[in-house]
This record gives sequence, C-alpha cells and structure tokens, in this order.
Amino acid sequence: MKFAHFSHVWRKPNQSPGERYAQLWRELEVADQVGFDYSFAVEHHVDPRESLSPSPPMYLASAAAHTERMRLGEMGWTVPLYDPLRVVEEVVALDHLTGGRLEVGLVSGALPQHFIPYKADFEHRRERAVEGYQLLKTACANPSGFSFKGEFHEYEDVALQMGPYQQPHPPVWFETGHPPTLEYMAKEGVGTGYVHYVPRGEMAGYYQEYVKDGNAAGHQAKAPIN
Repeated sequence: MKFAHFSHVWRKPNQSPGERYAQLWRELEVADQVGFDYSFAVEHHVDPRESLSPSPPMYLASAAAHTERMRLGEMGWTVPLYDPLRVVEEVVALDHLTGGRLEVGLVSGALPQHFIPYKADFEHRRERAVEGYQLLKTACANPSGFSFKGEFHEYEDVALQMGPYQQPHPPVWFETGHPPTLEYMAKEGVGTGYVHYVPRGEMAGYYQEYVKDGNAAGHQAKAPIN
C-alpha cells in the first residue's frame, strides 16, 4: 500500500484563491517531507462553488516546484474538452519539468454542465478519452514523427517538441467504472481509481475483474487502483 495526498482544492471561508493555493503548496511540502508517495488533484470547471483546480498543468508545475520526491499526478485531464494533441504536448513537457515524477491521469468527465461552455461532446466522452490515451501512447513511442487516425481525431506527420522523460511514457491512470473500459485498461497496464460516491459493494466486482485481467496480461505491478 502507498499513500497519496489528494486534493479537490476546495474553497475555504475567508481565504482568497491565492491564499488557498499557498496553503495547498505548504500541505504538499509537508506531505513530501513526511514520506507520502503521491500527490494528485482534480480538474473541475465553471462552478463558483466548486474547486479551484481548472488546470492540470498549473497544479503539476506548482506542485513540482514545492516538492522533491513525491510523484505528482492529475486525476485527471478531462480529455474530451480538448484537442488530445494538446494534452500530449503538456504531458511530455511536464514529464521533463517534474524530472520524471509525473503520473498521467485521464478522465472522460462526469458532469454535462462542465461540457456545455466548451461545446464539447458529452455523449461520446468515454470514447474520446480512450482515443486520447491511444494518441498519447502512439506519440510517445514515435516523438520525432507519427501519424494517427482515430474515430474523432486524425493527425499526419506530427513531431513532438520533445519525447517523454519516462520511457515508453509516464505511468497512466484512467478513472472509470465502465466494465469494458476497465477490461481494456487492465490489459494495457493502465491504473484506475475508485470513486467514493458509488457504493463500494456495487463497484467491488468490477475492480476484482480489473485486477484479474491485469494479472492475466502480466501487469501485476502496473495496474494499480487509486
């Protein structure tokens, strides 16, 4: 078992956003010093009552500047809101900025109200997020030049500004409770996560199958559950 600091960066009474961020960086400094293994945060949008965490790169870059040993991740990039090539470029740059401490969390998104201002495709969010993972895998394997054709995006002869620091790519997590997606990610050696507003008993069977599928594919050490 490993330990992680996980924050939604919730607003707090009588604190400005700047003061809340400063408090978060102090928390991470302490967590890093006492031996926490990971630090994660969410990506949330367009709700003034919600968290102060709209940007994975903002969180990861600042977390890297205030820690030395913890691995740092986002849970995660809401892939369907963006051109996934943009996510890939941010991932490889942050992999270098963190000195190889990056963990890549990808999510499909859960709330339609987060998609409306972006005019994003909520109906096909899961398929778009999976395609984002496939693009990341392809691009990191061929950073000097790759082509990719998916259901939603197509790229021809693209070169990244840099390849990933970690080979073949940073560890990836894909948060989902969707059985076919869990099966696919287990076979890929991709980590996943349990969302606590779903009853544990309801989800246990799905994750037991995920562990079984990961073990069968030889990923005993590569398919963790957050």
